[in-house]
Parts: sequence; C-alpha cells; structure tokens
Amino acid sequence: MDNTATIQEKYEAHIASYNLTPQCMMHGDADSEIVIIGEYPGSQEVATNTPFSGASGKILWNVLRKHKIIRPQCYTTNVIKRQVTARDNMQTHELSLWQEALHYELSLLTNPKVFICLGNIAMNTLLSFNGITQYRGSVYKYTTLSGIECPVVIVNNPANVIRMPETEIIFSMDIAKAVRVINGDYKTHSIKKIINPTYEQSMDYIDAIAREHKKFSVDIEVTGYETACIGFGISAHEAMCVNFRNATTSTFTVEQEFNLLQSFVRLCDRDDTFVIAQNGNFDSYFMGFKDHAMFKVDFDTLLAHHTLYPRLPHNLGFLTSQYTDHPYYKDDKDVFKEGGDINSFWEYNATDCAITFAVYEAELEELKAQKLDEFFFNHVMRLQPHLSESTVTGVAVDPTVKQRLSKEIGADVTKLRNEVIAAARYAARDPELELNPNSTKQVPALLYDKLKLKYHRRSGDAKARKDLMDDPRTGVEAKEFLAKLGKYNEQAKFFSTYVETKIDDDNRFRAEFKQYGVSKAPGRLSSGQTLWGSGGNAQNQPHRAYEMYIADPGCVFIYFDLAQAEARYVAWDAWIEHWIEDFERARLEGGFDAHRSLASTMFKLPYDEVPSEDWLDAEGRSLKDPNCDMGTLKFTKRFVAKRCRHGLNYRMHIARLAETTGMSYAEAASNYYTYHRVNPELQKWWHDVEREIKKTRMLFNAYGRRFITLERLENSDIMDSIIAFKPQSSIGDKTQKVWYQCHEDDRWDRNKARIALNVHDALYGIATPDFAPTALSIMKKYAEEPIMVRRTRDGVVNPMIIPADCKISKVNERGQHSMSNLTAFDVEAAK
Repeated sequence: MDNTATIQEKYEAHIASYNLTPQCMMHGDADSEIVIIGEYPGSQEVATNTPFSGASGKILWNVLRKHKIIRPQCYTTNVIKRQVTARDNMQTHELSLWQEALHYELSLLTNPKVFICLGNIAMNTLLSFNGITQYRGSVYKYTTLSGIECPVVIVNNPANVIRMPETEIIFSMDIAKAVRVINGDYKTHSIKKIINPTYEQSMDYIDAIAREHKKFSVDIEVTGYETACIGFGISAHEAMCVNFRNATTSTFTVEQEFNLLQSFVRLCDRDDTFVIAQNGNFDSYFMGFKDHAMFKVDFDTLLAHHTLYPRLPHNLGFLTSQYTDHPYYKDDKDVFKEGGDINSFWEYNATDCAITFAVYEAELEELKAQKLDEFFFNHVMRLQPHLSESTVTGVAVDPTVKQRLSKEIGADVTKLRNEVIAAARYAARDPELELNPNSTKQVPALLYDKLKLKYHRRSGDAKARKDLMDDPRTGVEAKEFLAKLGKYNEQAKFFSTYVETKIDDDNRFRAEFKQYGVSKAPGRLSSGQTLWGSGGNAQNQPHRAYEMYIADPGCVFIYFDLAQAEARYVAWDAWIEHWIEDFERARLEGGFDAHRSLASTMFKLPYDEVPSEDWLDAEGRSLKDPNCDMGTLKFTKRFVAKRCRHGLNYRMHIARLAETTGMSYAEAASNYYTYHRVNPELQKWWHDVEREIKKTRMLFNAYGRRFITLERLENSDIMDSIIAFKPQSSIGDKTQKVWYQCHEDDRWDRNKARIALNVHDALYGIATPDFAPTALSIMKKYAEEPIMVRRTRDGVVNPMIIPADCKISKVNERGQHSMSNLTAFDVEAAK
C-alpha cells in the first residue's frame, strides 16, 4: 500500500510534462477513510506545504473536532496545488490539467470511504456540477479511476465563512451531514413517484387522502402562466402528480379538469384534513386568481423555517439539504424544457411533494422542541389565507390617473438628477462638469479622481457611498454630493419600478404579500410582483400615487394607522419616562403632539413655539396653505425631532441621517449629538439588548417571534438590525394580527368589508358605506389592544396602548373614493 510520500512521488512524475508547479502538496495518511479536497492553497498553506493550515483550515478543524475528527484521521489535498490570487486569471487549460491530475491522485488511494469536497472547483472536478450554493449539503457518488465508488459530500469552502460569517451555521450543518456519512448513518431518500394518472386514478387518490391519510402535502407547477399539474404527497416517500397536460395535448376533458379542481379545493377545505405546502401562499393565490380555486394551507414549510431561523434561506433546495438525505434536485425542473422528456417535469413535482412532507415532519418537531409551535400555528398560519385573498382580489386602479402620475414623478426624478449634477460641480469646483449619475464609470471617476476620496475599491455603489459618508476624511461638500446622489438613486430606482408596474387586465393592482420578506425585521410584511408579472411593492408607493387606487363601485376606503408605533415601543422597552408621559398625554388628550414636545426638549424652546407642521415656506406658510411658496420650503424643528426619533433610535449614523432627511452634514451632526444628549436612555438600552443577545443568542418580540443569531456578532450591521428587532417586528406582528382578528370577528361581514392592503403600520380596507363605521370600530378595537412590552433591562412587563388613527374616504372631484382622499373618522362619536 502506498504511503503519502510515494503518492506524492507518483503524482509529481505524472504531471512532469504538464508544465505545472505545485506549491502545496497532499498531506495526511494515505490509508485514511476520510479524504478532504479543497480548491487551492493560500499563502499559509504554501508556506507550510500543508493544506488547510491557514485561517479557513482553522474553521474546518474546529468544526470537525466537535465531531471527534482530527487532522491525523484525514487525507487532505487541493485540486489546484499552487496559490491562486484575486488577480490570477487561470486559463481553462491549466485548470483542466490540475483536475485530471487530481483524478489520478485519488486513484492511488486504496481505502477511501468518503470524499468531502470543499468549494465549487472541487465539486466540479469530481462531479462536473457548477453552483456550490445549490449543491452544498448534497451527497452523490464518485468512482475513482481505480474503480472505487465513494460518496461525495459537497460543502462550501470554509473561506466563505471568513467572508460571510452568517454562513458558518450552514457550513457546520453540511459537515455534520458528512460525519453521518462517515458513521454510516446516511441513507438515500427514496420516493415512489406516480405520474400520468388517469382521471379515475386521480379522483381515487384524492378520495383515499380524504378517507385514510387526512394529512398531505401539495404543490403546483406552472407553465405559460397556467396550472400545469397538482402534486399530492401522502408521506415523505410517496407522491402523485396529477398532470393536466402531456407533451402535446390536455390530459383531461374540460369537465374532468373542473371536477378535479373542485375535488382538490374541497379536500383542502375539509376540517379533518391537514394541508402542507412550501410557500403555500403563492400556490393558493395563483390558483385562486387563475383557476378560481384558492385553498387553505395548514402548515407552510417556508414559513415554519422562517419562524425557526429567520436569517437563513428558506427555499426548498436549502430545506432539502438541512432536513433530508435527498440530494439537490431543483434543476430537474428544467430538463424537459431543454429537450428532455416532459415526464421529468411531473416526477420533479412528485419529488417536491414528498420532500415537502419530509421537511414538514422535521420542522414540526423543531417547532415543538423550541416552543415556537403555538406562535407558528396561532399567528403565522392564521394570517396566510388573508394574504392570499388580498392578492386574488386586488385593488381597483384608475388608469388615467396612473398615467398622469407617472409623468409627474418622472419630472421629479429629473429635478433630483439636476440637483445631483449641481452638487457634483460644486464639490469638484468645476462648473462645466458633465455627470451621468447612473454611470458606473463617471461616478467613481468623480469620487476618486476629482474629489480624491479614499476607499479600498473603486466603486460608487450603495455600500461604498455609505462608507465614504461615514469616513471622517470625506469633506462636507463631498458628503452633500453623496447624500443627494443616494436620494436620486433611491427615487430613480423606484420611478423605473413604478412606471413599469403592470396593472392586470381588469384594471386592478395586485401584490404578493410575503411574511418572510424582511430578513432584518422578521414580522413585517414585504410585497412584490405577482407571478404573472403584474403589481409590485405595495408598501413603498409614494403618497401622491395613492390617488390612482380607487374603491370598488358602491364602496369606500377605510383605514387605520398605529400612531408613532415603533417610537412608542422604544419608549416602553428602554423606559424613557419623559417619552412615555408625552405619548400617554397625546393618546388621552388628543391635541398634544409628542414630536413637538421632543423638539421643545431638544432645542430648549417652549412647546407653543415649536411649529406644528414639518415644512414651512419663507413666510411661515404650511403645505396646507394654497398660497404656500413651494420653492422656499424648509423643514422645521418638529421635522428634525421626528426624523431623529425615527432614525437615531436604531443607531443611525450622522451621514445616513443627512442622506435620509435632506439636512446638511453639519446640521445632521448637530442634531445627532443634541438628540442623544437629551435621551441618554437610548444608548443604555442598546447596551442591554447587546448584552442579552450575546448571552442567549436570541431575542423574542412582544408576540413570541424569535430572532436567533447564527453568526458572530462583531459585525456592526448585524447589531444594528438586532437593536431594531423588537420594535419593528412587534409592530409588524401587531398590524398583521389585527388583519386576521378583524376578519375572524363575528361582527365582521365578509360580504360588506375586507382588508385589502398593508402599508407599514397601517391597514387599508374596502367596505360598503353602511358597514364602514362598524368595520372601523372593529379595526380600532383590535388595533388598540395593549401590547405587553417586556423591558429588556429587567424583564418587567408593562402594557402599552397605541392609538389608532382611523379614516374613511370621501368622494373626490371625479366621483370616486380614492386612497388619497381619506378624512379622519371619530369611531366613538359614530357609535
């Protein structure tokens, strides 16, 4: 049996004619059962002539040591045996020689039991796959040139953990799977896939689920924006795909297809069945819109994973690697589109169903073990059907108004563009400077060549701009330019998205609401386009665009907003007593303004001398005054106090405050220090939150939603999102809870009212005029239920009531009820 020195000699002889110069050779016992294959050595590996002896190797051995595996037990090598730098432009021919040499090297090993491939190059060499992000966590077979067949476990390069610390948990999970393979505890996941059933077989399968199984997973596939099939999984190892098409024609008659869809919906809606899906909101709203077959989902594997691990990926490919022993298969979906048999598409659907069932079983156990099951079922899943319904029904749009608003917003973007160019000319002292703010060449040229700013890379992207704004070496004029550029980029991006927003043929705006869409503030909803390409982000429409959204004929808009919700939560959690007094006075007295009171404290002014408006012109006229001179508008001290409260509570820095408010950098700096001087409790609260997360690695919001950290906490961006978690997610969950509480209330008439849209801390509903006051009273009741805020510093729980500002629409000049034409509605007076 060859030892490692002999293998090295044979390897060097083998590549003698390749014109390759190895700098770091193989290492370890050639008789080892565990073979670890990396991509290429770093400088430390070259210096020691030992693979995995540098920083990434330290991560690898630390993780393996937890499983009682140490270096002497392993044979280690790299595909490429010379150092590769960022500037290295390795030719395909050289790489192929290194790869061929590795195949030869592995053929010399006589006792391998498992290969662990670290990184894309290693994976590609053994399996010819590309895309480590998709394939990591999977196990395949590789046969050496000498005929030995071994399992191959695909794992990310540990160097990836150094670049992205949040991936350390994923690396650890994949190494744990490799250890299971080593220990013989790994068993390939088998699935019985039933495809191309007849109409009778399909109906019998549905009947059998209703009679015997009760619990099943479901998944649809879509082609040409039509439902192509419905899959049913009755276990982790068996599923049927009921395909409505074959390669050339429909599988069933129109009547049969109708009967199948009706049977499917009835099966899902039975009280004694339990429906499992991955991203079931999508399947439900798509079929609700396209097939009039919206269905209930009892357990969504995507949402369960988001409840457990909000910062990890939630796609089924990732869940497959985390919870099952099935290899990555998601690319199978496209096989038939590339000339393959369409049956592969139906088999893919059946695999999805069985895997979803397997993931459900594992997640349910985790939810119970981590005491998150009650929160998941009683809150997360209660909301899902209401989101699906919102997408299916949509909101009516006046297309004429939409077209006019698009032109107006476009003009605003042009104005911002001109301001950016003017700021660039001023900062560069060049009145003739021509700048395209969208140019990835011209912006860096201005920043680094003309303004002589210092940065480690030549970029004008958002990250670079933020870092340059925070850099004390960046002058005030350059920061003014960067602030205006940031504002322009934000508006220009939104404008392009807004203008291209597609409205459905029935002149309705539809958005897909996602419970998992805000990773930094789990609990808040995000929204985007539907699968068929219409609609978009409902939360970030400009207020002026609200004019285009109109209530259905014979209906009005109803609305509530949680007043200063996040700021109130911070007040109660951080226990800022003068804030609490102000907010309670505002809630009980109505006319008192907490933002004016804060400005009074910050700027040492009597309360009555603080303007009640955020913007005034040179003559002191507000935006409400028809004679207001828009060209001389300037923000007031109330505006400053309000914006400081909204941003600086969460550790916003001076540069970002300037960028988001339009203040000069000097103004932002002055207001920043003033704000923290009068509110010293904030930084104490930050310290308390940091201490809690470092001690327990997790936080819980007021409703039991968990934020768990799986990475190291040295990164300030991570800590910033952790500080904001409790307020943002608690208010998000509060708003969502009101949505389903209203619809489930016995007094709520679903034929006369529905909640249609979520916009931040507000809900918009549509109701008949006679029922609108009742609907608003129900909304206000649930919105003003106390939130039980547990103080971070000592765990004391205090109730907090957020007042709900209620409004109702009135007829505009076009005889319509629009979202922009809402007026205050006194619920108590209407009773």
